[in-house]
Amino acid sequence: MEIKADKSILLKELAIAAKYRKKDGGAYTYFEATEDGLIVKSTNDEVYYTNILPLQVVGEEDLETVHEIIKPGVVAITSKIEEVLRKVPGKTITLKAENEKVSISADGFKANVATIEVDFKEAPSDTAGEAISSPMAFFKNIVQRTGFAYSTSESRPALKGLNIKSVDGTFHAVTTDTHRLAYYSEESTIQFGEITVPAKAFTSILDEFNDDEKLNMVSLKSYVKLSQDERIVYIQLLDGNYPDTTNLVKIDPNSNKITIESKAFLDAIDRALLFAKQDQKKNVSIVQMEQVDEGLRVFSKNAEGEIDTVIAIKSQSAKLEGNLAYQGAFLQDAIRAHGQKEVTLNVIDNNRPMYITSETDGVT
Repeated sequence: MEIKADKSILLKELAIAAKYRKKDGGAYTYFEATEDGLIVKSTNDEVYYTNILPLQVVGEEDLETVHEIIKPGVVAITSKIEEVLRKVPGKTITLKAENEKVSISADGFKANVATIEVDFKEAPSDTAGEAISSPMAFFKNIVQRTGFAYSTSESRPALKGLNIKSVDGTFHAVTTDTHRLAYYSEESTIQFGEITVPAKAFTSILDEFNDDEKLNMVSLKSYVKLSQDERIVYIQLLDGNYPDTTNLVKIDPNSNKITIESKAFLDAIDRALLFAKQDQKKNVSIVQMEQVDEGLRVFSKNAEGEIDTVIAIKSQSAKLEGNLAYQGAFLQDAIRAHGQKEVTLNVIDNNRPMYITSETDGVT
């Protein structure tokens, strides 16, 4: 294998591929030089990443694609090559693989990095099912609204996922860790069967795609496939049934509805966290609130001190009675997820969940 490429482009691609390599001794990146470009692959079993990188030399004004100097070949290289490439002077490098090593040369510089003989597994080949082709904003919106409430516990693997489905003309997305739940829906013509994809991996991978182009998502038997141009990522779906959250997102019509400014509420919670009591069993910080004549009081008190802030109520359906206590950081995550100037608190009492809604179709 022999290629010539721009160092910064190659380093950027290697950094992406490195995120989806195994963390143990099997951590390597797979290269294949073809006339179409440099194929880069990596996998950690949960995610299978592949991209065809055009081999380009950067000019002052435009990019010139270089094909005539490519010599086909396949090689697997450890992460050491990234360290070497960072030391290479100049912009353009030549990589040549032979005799179980890759030589790297540029502007009087030369280094050799050992290669590895591996039987790199092929990309998933499950039969393709239903597909979504939408602007990146659609997928980023889902993650913004729901990407904070999934579980990190190994005891219930399905809850580490983002559950997606389309039912009767409505697209649904939900995450929950049993203590909190984030739900987003919108009317849509999308037809997509139910899947549960690892939320952390899905969120991370979206950052690798171009925001200005559509992203294609295809449901396979055991994977979901994300693709855009030559970049393709397969994410293994989670096993097990996702819990039925239908009844959990139904807001009681008798709830007190209080609309307040999001930033003022966030700031008040942030202050209250300074003296918030700690729930030792759950390792969380509790802030309290109550309605007073002047508005909504957000407060906390412990042995070190006390603090409270009263924020204006924009509108309400009924007066809130008694004190309420909630995990402060959870509240902040839920408010930020809406991305709106105002949010509405739907509250009955301390024994039932509080639902935070906004003008969007999100519920947290």
